[in-house]
Amino acid sequence: MTPIIGSIASSTRQGLSSDAGSVFGINSYTVPSTGTNSITFSNIPQTYTHLRIVGAMRDSRSARLSPNFVRFNGDSGSNYSYHENYADVGGFLGSGSASDVQMYVFRTAGSTSPSNMMGIFIADIYDYTSTNKFKTMFGRGGIDTQSEGVIQQFSGTWKNTSAITSITLLPFTAPYLQYSQVSLYGVA
Repeated sequence: MTPIIGSIASSTRQGLSSDAGSVFGINSYTVPSTGTNSITFSNIPQTYTHLRIVGAMRDSRSARLSPNFVRFNGDSGSNYSYHENYADVGGFLGSGSASDVQMYVFRTAGSTSPSNMMGIFIADIYDYTSTNKFKTMFGRGGIDTQSEGVIQQFSGTWKNTSAITSITLLPFTAPYLQYSQVSLYGVA
């Protein structure tokens, strides 16, 4: 495996292997012209310490911003908790849930955002192979809609001790649009 050029901590650190902290590409997906109602990364290798998801997304919901969700291992039970804070011209807002059927994560640009504008995000999933603790996720994202911008932080927990073998991203109500792209990375 070759680390991604420019990743942090790619040099040897005392007491750690030379790959510690390096980021490795696992898979990437670009939405086709037909759009898609979900994106799933399956058969995730169990060889890394953490996972990272990076995306530039847009969906067809008639809104400037559109919330998105994640599920692990196909679990649609009420096993997710999350918290989200974001700021835009309307001020500082937040939401959360202690028990939901999916984890609310990043926001994409909706169809009323300027043409070809994408919402971007980066999210880390910690200790995804562990079988003795719940899985946590932390991320941040933003959208520049030209007339106003939005910044966001989100975090959540999947209340399950199973190792994560698949990740599904779900739009709020409308399909992801063409050219939306998301990539999955392993962090050593």
